[in-house]
Amino acid sequence: MRDTMTSRLDDMGGRIRQDLLYRLRWNLLAALDNIDITTGPQDEESVVPFFSDAAAEESIAQPPLSRVEVRIDDCLANRLEEMYFDEEDQSNPPADLTIENADGSPITVGQFVSQVHPYMNEHMEENKKVKGEIYGRAEKREDGTEVRVNIYGQPYLPPDIGFFFSRVWAVGHNDYVRLNVSSFAEGEIGTSVDDFWAIQLRQARMCEQKRYGEQATIESLPLSEPGNTSV
Repeated sequence: MRDTMTSRLDDMGGRIRQDLLYRLRWNLLAALDNIDITTGPQDEESVVPFFSDAAAEESIAQPPLSRVEVRIDDCLANRLEEMYFDEEDQSNPPADLTIENADGSPITVGQFVSQVHPYMNEHMEENKKVKGEIYGRAEKREDGTEVRVNIYGQPYLPPDIGFFFSRVWAVGHNDYVRLNVSSFAEGEIGTSVDDFWAIQLRQARMCEQKRYGEQATIESLPLSEPGNTSV
């Protein structure tokens, strides 16, 4: 399935519960049970354990999906950038992860997180290498301003850097759906972890408004959308 219909894949981002995924505080390097989620209306948010929250049991898509392919977006993007390199100089992205419920039941957000977490950790060194190519070393100019400098072939990441789930890019055609998972490296493009969480929450609110309307809040709206069937 790896290259199935690549030229005919459609954007399926509106089908995925981005409004829930953006609320995740998902540290990819921590234990699975340390993942949290931000809940509550604007200015009244609280951070709670993800797997204890109702969001974990929600279908990851509407209409639901019982099978998806998962790729690491950063590694995939790096491969595309290398498409004109000699074959021996090209990197090989990790094999796809398949999440499938043979009984046709919906894949839940919790199931997605539970299976993607070890997959991302299994290939973390590959992901770090790709991130290191674009992260850049901080250097100060004579005027005191700081810039990031990248040197091709010399990837750099600070030691003990944090890695966090960022977002999902969803594409597909008919019954084939692929979710490309992106991550955020602590300090990437000069962004702190606290600023990153704030950005994620703003994205979640935008997705809620798009899905439910201007008055949307995570507490005032039903998480489930009745009347949909698995595909």
